[in-house]
Amino acid sequence: YVTLYAKDVPVSRFEPGHHLIVTGLLPHEQCLSVLNIVLNRTNDSEIILKSKERLIFHVGFRRFSSSPIYSQHSNGDKHKFERYFRPRQTLVATCFGPITYPPTSVLAFKQYPDGRQELVATGSLLSVNPNRIILKRIVLSGHPFKIHKRSAVIRYMFFNP
Repeated sequence: YVTLYAKDVPVSRFEPGHHLIVTGLLPHEQCLSVLNIVLNRTNDSEIILKSKERLIFHVGFRRFSSSPIYSQHSNGDKHKFERYFRPRQTLVATCFGPITYPPTSVLAFKQYPDGRQELVATGSLLSVNPNRIILKRIVLSGHPFKIHKRSAVIRYMFFNP
């Protein structure tokens, strides 16, 4: 058995029917970094989440609020940015949060203006890696100006008069 003495904590704060959980953090676990979290949408939630929309994350025993960006979960080193997190979809959410060891369980909640929260996704921590490359794919179009044998000069690719 272990005996813990809590200094300056009144006995009225302790409820006999509830368990007391005591944890400790290593010095580097108090720092913040970029978290990559594999999330699966829950079957109950039918709303579409936009990228950079604020969510409340429960990562292990920690809870924080963040605005994640979503990307595809693939084996390559470059991952495609996703604008929306649709129902019954699996994506990687990248957000800023406290350092935690993978594979920690994650719950993601959406908070509404009236104060209620809805569970929108569950998953696990993939990595704590700020070097994950997320690419935004766009289609460029323009007008051909000069055509050479195997190359061409295209006008108005970044400007539309």
